[in-house]
Amino acid sequence: MTATIVFIERLDPLSLPLALCHRAVGGKVFYKELSPLFRGRRLEGFLAKGGISAFNFFGRSGALYTSFLNAHRDAVDLAFSRRIRHHFIYEQLRRELPDVDPEVISTTVKASVFNNQHLSYGTSSVPLIDLLIKDHAASGTKMKIIPRTVPGSILLDAYYREAPGVSVSALHAGAHLFIGSAAIIRRAASRIVRALKPARQTTAAAPAAKSRNPYDATILYFPHQSLKYGRFFKKTYVFSPTFPDDEKLCLLWTPDCVQELSRRYIRRFKLPALSVRGPGIAPETTALLKSCAMARGLSVFADAFIGLELLRFYNRFRSASHFFSRFRAARTAYAHYDTLLPPHMVLALTSRGIVTIGLQDRLFQYPYFPNIYFDCHLVAGPALAPQMQAFGDCSKQMIPVGLPRASDARKGHSWVNQRIKDMAGHRRVVVCFGLFPLTDHDVGVYGEDGTSRASNYDFLETALEMAETLPDDFYYVRVKETDFIEQGFAAELVQRIQAKDNMHLDLNIRQMSSYDLIAAADVVIGKLSMIMEEARAAGKPAIYYDPERYVEGIGFLPSDQDIIASNRAELLDLLRRVSAEKNSSPGRAILEPYYSTSLPGGYDRIRRIIFDHGVCPDFPSPELDHQT
Repeated sequence: MTATIVFIERLDPLSLPLALCHRAVGGKVFYKELSPLFRGRRLEGFLAKGGISAFNFFGRSGALYTSFLNAHRDAVDLAFSRRIRHHFIYEQLRRELPDVDPEVISTTVKASVFNNQHLSYGTSSVPLIDLLIKDHAASGTKMKIIPRTVPGSILLDAYYREAPGVSVSALHAGAHLFIGSAAIIRRAASRIVRALKPARQTTAAAPAAKSRNPYDATILYFPHQSLKYGRFFKKTYVFSPTFPDDEKLCLLWTPDCVQELSRRYIRRFKLPALSVRGPGIAPETTALLKSCAMARGLSVFADAFIGLELLRFYNRFRSASHFFSRFRAARTAYAHYDTLLPPHMVLALTSRGIVTIGLQDRLFQYPYFPNIYFDCHLVAGPALAPQMQAFGDCSKQMIPVGLPRASDARKGHSWVNQRIKDMAGHRRVVVCFGLFPLTDHDVGVYGEDGTSRASNYDFLETALEMAETLPDDFYYVRVKETDFIEQGFAAELVQRIQAKDNMHLDLNIRQMSSYDLIAAADVVIGKLSMIMEEARAAGKPAIYYDPERYVEGIGFLPSDQDIIASNRAELLDLLRRVSAEKNSSPGRAILEPYYSTSLPGGYDRIRRIIFDHGVCPDFPSPELDHQT
């Protein structure tokens, strides 16, 4: 009897019986993660004794995880062409939007349906599955994949359909879909009951009308959750003294929570702000269901997973369209973070003739969130356009704006600069940006990107070794969060660092911003973060310390030369070679076209594009503007 290898994405109360059944007939069972219910109960060792073993990214190269990016892109295209392109609901959507480019519709559908939990399930499991297939290829065993999510099931089926001996079971994903649907039905019924109840009478006076009606806005601004990103930067640059008198702006929040800090800012400056309402059931959705029943009957849901995903997209799109229809004067919608504006909202805005503008806030995220569309996509530099298009970006315009926060890294505050100089003396200042440790579970699911406890320890130890080897340098070490250090992480190593006269471990990260530190630095070392690219754009030598090979695996950099150190010896060599002079910044010439370090304008350029409703302003270097 041919043995079967079973890979389960999440082992939970629903998938555990499947695992036990396969073990009972001699199958080898592997799982990627345990559900929260099973974690911390010492089950991993017990399961391993029973032949049910963990198999994930923990302890493996970061490049292994990032190798799924191309697989995800390819699987999305395969699933769309095989199961969506000719689906009745998709064809009906295209018929209802004759004035919208079909490529825009297909792009937003792909992103909405398949960029959903894909960083933890679905195609992100492909590298692990391929390892299992390779390890057991000689034995002639069969492979069964049990995904956790519906989109993941669709994508893995598309990706492995032609692979001999590999099958994908939708049973686990379907069970979770059924349970989730029941919960949705209960919530919907509860809302209907509340709506039918008579409103409670009150004698309280009605509140006075606001001075500005948010629905009169000509510009809609989506900052995503908060007007401030932690301690790093603010997103209030749109509100400036140069805001045109004839333009009116409204802040819009997606259904995610809005932080209290943003609420206080809104109240203080009396800014019009609204939350985009939840999906609800749009009348067009009801009509579509009737049309489906009359034209196709239940056969329209023969491919139930795709039918339900498309129906959900259609309903969200129609609900958003109804919401945006109230903004009769709106001409432009601007998203500070391109990949975080829901695709169905982009399509709803586009279908209403509102110009959509999105800022590429993270220049290395386009492979993680493929299939983006904006009427005007503000990108870091023109050389990124072909790479982004290869991952499905079909934006009408791609306008380079550089890395606007690099201007913050250029100026800094004089008192910070003086303080760092006093600490360093006459030594060269090397600022080291680390991360913070995640749990072993999270690293196993999302890959080793420098956030494991082992990687954080290695980063601190490496900084100490560099300080001991190069005593003429002063090493200022900052991590994103300090709680784990204060709670006793690597206590002995931390004591050794604090005892060095040419090192400083920053445990008060509120006092100085990271951009102030960059301005005072001669050299910057760090893990994958936009702060590294902003440092390089500000003219600072910036070196990735990447023993995990995570940065290398993404492949967003055109060359690794003088940019990435994969071990301590390479890092030491680069530190010895690099000059503190800005014009000698390693990799600067290579990366110039990728984020236009010399491009003027910054936030002023972005504001002008917004106020001109997607028209590129007449700034210097017009040859950098790239029309796709």
